[in-house]
Amino acid sequence: MLQNYAQGSPLASEAEGFDSLVESVRKEDPASADILQAAFNKIKANPGARVRVAKDTLEKLPEPAPITPGVADPPNPYPSN
Repeated sequence: MLQNYAQGSPLASEAEGFDSLVESVRKEDPASADILQAAFNKIKANPGARVRVAKDTLEKLPEPAPITPGVADPPNPYPSN
């Protein structure tokens, strides 16, 4: 979502889900959730600033872990047996 805003996409109905997105992130990474909450508040208050806010926020957030399609947890290369 932030990547889309950083590329100039308009603010649309997804803004209604900002709070639930932040709360789901908070369960895994409270610090990132705080960064997202602040960014979404700024974007909602001033949609015209969304590109700058999104770019600044993306720089503050940690890189996401790579996702392997179809694999919930990669196999442990060091089994405990």
